[in-house]
Amino acid sequence: MWLGFSGAALLVASLVYAVPQLLAEPKGMSAADTAGLLGLPVGVAALVVSVSTQRHAPEGGLADLARGWAATLAVQVKETEERQWRQLLGDDIQRINLAFTMQPVPARAATVPADSGRLFDGTPTIPDVVTYYRQTHPRRLVVTGAAGAGKTVLVLELMLALLEERGADDPVPVRLSMAEWDTTVPLRDLLVHQLVDAYDWPAAMADELVRHNRVLPVLDGLDEMDPTQPDGMPSADATRALAALRALNTYQEGRTAGPLILTCRTAHYDALTSRMRLLDAARIDIAPVPPQDACIYLQNALMTPRAGRRFWGRCAMTGPVR
Repeated sequence: MWLGFSGAALLVASLVYAVPQLLAEPKGMSAADTAGLLGLPVGVAALVVSVSTQRHAPEGGLADLARGWAATLAVQVKETEERQWRQLLGDDIQRINLAFTMQPVPARAATVPADSGRLFDGTPTIPDVVTYYRQTHPRRLVVTGAAGAGKTVLVLELMLALLEERGADDPVPVRLSMAEWDTTVPLRDLLVHQLVDAYDWPAAMADELVRHNRVLPVLDGLDEMDPTQPDGMPSADATRALAALRALNTYQEGRTAGPLILTCRTAHYDALTSRMRLLDAARIDIAPVPPQDACIYLQNALMTPRAGRRFWGRCAMTGPVR
């Protein structure tokens, strides 16, 4: 709009200058003078059209811009999620190598590389979580587990690994709280709002990032969308969670189901699936941590070697760590 008004004003000014000159002394002017005066408004008009055309970048140019913007967004997300990861681990680097298993679904399931996996240090038969996700098609993953099982830790580990190994055309994982989603707002609009609010992106640039599929939605806490019953199970209607699943089932990239990552408590998701579940997705469930692994983690993370040996002896005798 600013460019249009400025160009129009410049064009009018050139005409106001040129026309009186032509009318005042038509006989005293040479052909070159006349051509020069006529060429002024024509040149201004051509300049305005040229600049205006460049202002509206072709689709290929916008795609290139979005690719570069995604690299900047990836740095921002990595810094934010690394802080959250450190907070969850108590500013340490020790973490338990969580195990997970694929949960079969009756139909419309994604293909997966294996029936089980682990958080890190994967093998060809038991892949780590980032390898598992990259080899899931379509890349739609539901992560379930009991309260405190490590869903957020696993998702953060997956996000950071995707960012560290990110290629130029890979989408940037962006985490959103499901509890804050007004499901009347389409998912793509929600992603734009998140980029604007959490990462201070201009709305137009955020919209282009989402439109060019440069953002991978990581949706945390489907079980937190509705009030729960005293036993912790979802309410009878679970209105918001079911509306969210309906919206996610229509989320597409071209002719394929749109990639995303979703977390939910196991019992809560089981209750919802009697009415609705995420289609074209793989579901993995985090296994309980074996007592021995918990003891080793506590010994390595919290104890001096000498105290750790004493703690390990007590831990081995007392059985599961609650």
